[in-house]
Amino acid sequence: MVGANNNLAHAASLAVAESPGEIYNPLFIYGGVGLGKTHLMHAIGNRFLKNNPKAKVLCVSAQQYTQEFVDAMRLKNVNSERYTEAMRKFDARYRGIDMLLIDDIQS
Repeated sequence: MVGANNNLAHAASLAVAESPGEIYNPLFIYGGVGLGKTHLMHAIGNRFLKNNPKAKVLCVSAQQYTQEFVDAMRLKNVNSERYTEAMRKFDARYRGIDMLLIDDIQS
């Protein structure tokens, strides 16, 4: 439901879903617990996929994204070959997508 209390969030979300990276980049959705931030984020990704069926969208938690990066970085001084491979995989995972949705930034 779109109303006076959420019409800006709705309009911004539509703008991102229709033309990602043009107006709001990044779009940061802020609000209290249980207000629908994750739901709105998933709606953006679903709308984008509906308009771009071949697109790649990835939704991860901030904790997962950070953990993947830290795990790769820990190899830097331990094993340079494993570090290089881990960073290549990390880079390929996140650069090979059209839209990245990160949830639970507050964690």
